[in-house]
Amino acid sequence: MNINVPLSNIPATTPGASFTPQGLNVGRIIAMLRRRLALVLVMPVLFIALGFGVFSAIPPQYRASAFLLIEPKRVNAVGPEAEFASISVDQMKIASVVSVLESSVLLTRVVRAQGLADDPEFGTQPRGWWALAQSVLPGIFGPAAAVQDAAETREARAVVRLEQATRVLRVGFNYVIRIDVTASSGAKAARLANAIGEAYLTDQLETKLDAVRRASNWYADRLVELRSSMIAAETAVERIRSDFNLTESDRGAGSTLQRQALTELSAQLTQIQGELGQRQSRLEVAQRVQRTGNLEALPEVGASAAIAAIRGQQSDVQRRLADASQRFGPRHPDVLRLEEERRAVDRQLGAEVGRIVTQIRNEFDAMQQQRRQLEQQLTRLTQEGATVNTGGLVQLREAQRVAEAARLLYDSFLNRAREAEQQHGPQEAEARIITPATNPGAPSFPRLTWFIGLPLLAGLAGGVIVALVLGSMENWIVTTSDAERELGLPALATVPMLLDNELRQSGRRMDIIEYLATRPLSRFAEGLRAARVGIQLSNVDDVPTVVHITSAMPGEGKSTLAAAFAISAAAAGLRVVIVDCDLRHPSVSKLFGLSAARGVVDIVSGQASLDDCLVRYKDFALEIIPTGAQLAHSGELIGSKRFSDFVAALRERYDLVVLDSPPLLAVSDARLIGTLAMTSVVVVEWRSTPTEAVQQAIGLLTKAQVNIAGVIINKVDLRRMRAYGYGYGYGYGYGYGKYYRAQSKYYSN
Repeated sequence: MNINVPLSNIPATTPGASFTPQGLNVGRIIAMLRRRLALVLVMPVLFIALGFGVFSAIPPQYRASAFLLIEPKRVNAVGPEAEFASISVDQMKIASVVSVLESSVLLTRVVRAQGLADDPEFGTQPRGWWALAQSVLPGIFGPAAAVQDAAETREARAVVRLEQATRVLRVGFNYVIRIDVTASSGAKAARLANAIGEAYLTDQLETKLDAVRRASNWYADRLVELRSSMIAAETAVERIRSDFNLTESDRGAGSTLQRQALTELSAQLTQIQGELGQRQSRLEVAQRVQRTGNLEALPEVGASAAIAAIRGQQSDVQRRLADASQRFGPRHPDVLRLEEERRAVDRQLGAEVGRIVTQIRNEFDAMQQQRRQLEQQLTRLTQEGATVNTGGLVQLREAQRVAEAARLLYDSFLNRAREAEQQHGPQEAEARIITPATNPGAPSFPRLTWFIGLPLLAGLAGGVIVALVLGSMENWIVTTSDAERELGLPALATVPMLLDNELRQSGRRMDIIEYLATRPLSRFAEGLRAARVGIQLSNVDDVPTVVHITSAMPGEGKSTLAAAFAISAAAAGLRVVIVDCDLRHPSVSKLFGLSAARGVVDIVSGQASLDDCLVRYKDFALEIIPTGAQLAHSGELIGSKRFSDFVAALRERYDLVVLDSPPLLAVSDARLIGTLAMTSVVVVEWRSTPTEAVQQAIGLLTKAQVNIAGVIINKVDLRRMRAYGYGYGYGYGYGYGKYYRAQSKYYSN
């Protein structure tokens, strides 16, 4: 049964067809990794060495943490701080504390107190990418040189870098805040973390003392005004009595209800006047806050959820702006965009504060309107209820009411002033440091585990990826399954590659033909026997006796394989003739030392008979027909009827005729020779010949309607073959491995 492979069953058989990589499966992936195990193992080592080098070059950074507990004291505050004292510790309050700790005002105080403007790490090192590289890798780029700037510039730079080195976080959902500071030494990091915490506590105490001081000063000023008003009112009463000769027993008539109403209105007016003073104080504080920007002095601002959210947004924008300015410079588009965003947040904050101030002003105006209404009602009742409306008595009563109201207001403010004076004593902050920062001892960055573990994982991943990519890009025939899948043909045999020590005997190097004759049980000989069996099984009904052996490209060892195949068949008792049909490059003739002998050209051209050109090889039943005379146009000779008759005569005379032809992709002679043979065998060099080249060669034979028995994979390195899957190390060399352990390779055409 002839195996005539249809063209449609052979992938990419047309010249120039593209090659499609084989699909990946678990077995093939494992084989790829086994073949490149050294690469997979070396890359992690290189990555670890690189990571360790970077680790050694990076100067260490230390992180110290101080813990701050928020615990507001509910004191009996007066004046503007009265409402702030009742605010509980909540999310907005803690967010406000975090914003204050991260604020540039507080950090500026720390910079000045710690002298960071003159510290090389914070104030005097240059900026820019080169300076950053010098500061991160001084061992590679050299140390960064200090710069001499103005004191304001160094201080601003130190504030920005301290902001970048500081991180303030809330610990869980409790009232503890953690202050992290990163510096080049553990002692400096601990010192700065504690300094930030102490600066916050100092700021809180100073704010409270300033508020109490402002309240006391305000009460003192108001008491002076109220005392003057009270004295003036009492003086007016005495003057009216003197002018009209009135005594304290003089009373006017009027109903009891009218007098009761007058009394109630007077009391309400007195209360309104006292509250109006407080409202005026709040309004003055709000206006001062709006002018100075000291938002902590206004309780309504501290209690506003909107203000807390805007301040959190303002802190985030300031942090990103500082980081962008440090990285890109002041004119970078990202920096300009962040500055515009900061101005928008500032405008939003100003608008919200303005709304609160407007609300306080409206409340103050409403209370003033209420006071005027009470005064009008009091005047009206006084006029309606007076039965004795003499001028002196009416003026006296009016003056007495004014004096009484002034006296009550003065007494009320005097009591409040005494309370405010009592608060001038020691103040307590609403927070305390529960765990001061200490020297961490070990650096927080870089960590050796990061620079060992991550490069290890990256190196392993990179090695595996590179190995898989290289394996998927393999564009050659390796295993018999590759040949059957990619070429659509059976793999008749895999012939191992002969090593240099295998060809040496008694200090002399044999050629492959001599080796085959002296090593009939070698792996190489077994591969040839397997090829002969495969050719016989390709058509069991009509066993091929004329075998055409070719290859896709030169240098694949087809001529050597054809000669060895003929010797192997002759050793099995067959009458074999091998014909060197490669008229341009007669490799078989050179292999047997018959380059100058007459041969095919002489026989076909009629210049010699068949018997004149036959050369017997030693004691084997093998005869050789060399190419003979050189011929420029071999295609005309091979395509002639005389050449066809020549092959037919050989078929009748021998048990096996081996036709060695030129490569298929080099010249067209191979296709013509294939049409005269009963079957063709394509030799493929292991891990060398591109798959698409073999596909194109098989396509040429198929188009010429040549019967193809299959392919023989030549020059197989069985040791490396084991890395491509299971079962290939057993093969033909089982039991003979001790004879084949040399390192050099032998190549032949």
